[in-house]
Amino acid sequence: MQKPSPTIQKIQSVNKISTLIGQLEEKRVLKVESNQIKLFPELFGTETQTKNLIKNLYTYMRISKKLKQGQILNILHLETSELLAQYDPALTNPVLLY
Repeated sequence: MQKPSPTIQKIQSVNKISTLIGQLEEKRVLKVESNQIKLFPELFGTETQTKNLIKNLYTYMRISKKLKQGQILNILHLETSELLAQYDPALTNPVLLY
């Protein structure tokens, strides 16, 4: 069986991200707002997992047109609105504040 093309792999990845965010919203552990995301910090795993999650959240926000290109994504605590992390696409890695 032939490996899917990079374009197909990207589409599959985007679909997985959208599905995951929808499931987390249904469970009420994540809330997508106009240009930010609120969540419980318990969703963060290791530093690498957290950075990947944040990058995926940014991808979702861009695809859903909630963020403009180059705009910074703020990730806040779901209950306290404390800033937990930021993702600036101009930088290599997200800034973790928690």
